[in-house]
Amino acid sequence: MRRIARTVLMALALAAITVGCYPLTSMRWSDDGSVGVMAKADKGQLVDGQTGQTTDLPELAGWVPAVSADGKTVLYATARTFEGVDEAMAALPKAQQALVKEEADRLAAAVLAENAGPGGVGEWPALENARLAKTEVYRNLVIRAVCEKADEQARAALAPTLLETAKALPIRLVQLVAAPVAQPDAGRVLATSLYALSRPRFSPDGRFVAYLCHTIVEGKGDPEFDLWVSPVDGEPKAVRLGGPVAIGYAWRPDSRAVACTAPVGDGGDQKIVGTLNTLDVADAGGTLLAKPAEAGGDADLVASAEVEQRAGVVFNALASAAYLPSGRLLFSSVKGSLPMSLIEGDLHASIFAYDDVTRTLADILPPAVSARMGGQTYFDLSPDGKRVLVPLGKDGFLVYAIGEKEARAPLPEGASPEANAAPPAWKGPDHVACWVNASSSLLAGTDAAKPGSDEDVLVEVDLEGNLVRVLAAP
Repeated sequence: MRRIARTVLMALALAAITVGCYPLTSMRWSDDGSVGVMAKADKGQLVDGQTGQTTDLPELAGWVPAVSADGKTVLYATARTFEGVDEAMAALPKAQQALVKEEADRLAAAVLAENAGPGGVGEWPALENARLAKTEVYRNLVIRAVCEKADEQARAALAPTLLETAKALPIRLVQLVAAPVAQPDAGRVLATSLYALSRPRFSPDGRFVAYLCHTIVEGKGDPEFDLWVSPVDGEPKAVRLGGPVAIGYAWRPDSRAVACTAPVGDGGDQKIVGTLNTLDVADAGGTLLAKPAEAGGDADLVASAEVEQRAGVVFNALASAAYLPSGRLLFSSVKGSLPMSLIEGDLHASIFAYDDVTRTLADILPPAVSARMGGQTYFDLSPDGKRVLVPLGKDGFLVYAIGEKEARAPLPEGASPEANAAPPAWKGPDHVACWVNASSSLLAGTDAAKPGSDEDVLVEVDLEGNLVRVLAAP
């Protein structure tokens, strides 16, 4: 009994330090810091790195948009409205068309089974697809399919007011778009989906875009993320690489593989044990490694290569990964071994390096640095691969030069906002863009300074904490 109790307590302790907030706000920059993209909920903006001037993006339908390394292209997901069911279905992968048709057939059968009498069925029966039932995109399309495509008997069984209301429901699908920074509303559609599409990232050679499909699973509170990839050129095509995964995946420098962490087994609501994985995405000639998917899923194509497990980890859906120029793979995880005693000290996260040649792991952070990470596992690698940036919330951020004994905390105490601001991000190899309080001493002598104010100001600082420029102020 004592052993069982200890196991339960350890599981709860690990779960407690591996939770976090999903990135509803974000900021990313080109490698030279000349162009950035910011997002908060469904609002997105391009930002000029010199003047701070912003350009609005179309309404977002996913988190963490991105800008290409050269600053010429922006990647984002948006919701497109379709006139009718046929037009919308034609835009979807065939597997997702089948999901909608099957659900519409079940819904029509459920309407007939209710046998509501002369007044007709006044409420739609519950949908059955647990992964999509809570999403407006899916629900509206299924209901409109019943109204437009079901047999006359099913439509006649609906109450007239319910039928008329249903016919007016908007049909919107999520599309991943790559657009010129100069014309962000004139982009090319790379993929269309029933799911929200988030955190798109170009491969280093620019041939592919990886991204996350996510949704709230019925009965669970947190999103689950699947990893997909689409080619930049040619007809829109989407390949499901796997899932669920952590949000912080990374492209290998040769653009032929991606790395991510994933839970082992289903894990239920508390996914604790996981693995660090790599998956080959393309061959040496740049052809996607894909095969037809089995029927019943949501993808037409899936990865044909086998997942390669590199290391065991404590799984965290917010964990990060990044490749160094040398090819070593950085990833974040909770530091410790399993099983462990509850008296071994505080659990906290750190950043590890995996060497594919020697098949060895090394903790790259000095103990004093990793101790300050607490339970959060997000980090950002600088464009030149020499430093990592670790957000600390209201305590600012750390900058750690790989191989050094200590990390820098550039911002003065109390400078960072209390909550709701996007995490800091690299703006070039040795500058950081971050939000600070308008009352911070960092802004003393500038027009953005507002003593006693709780408003936030977007600034650019160097690694010594010196203000380079104010990018956006209230």
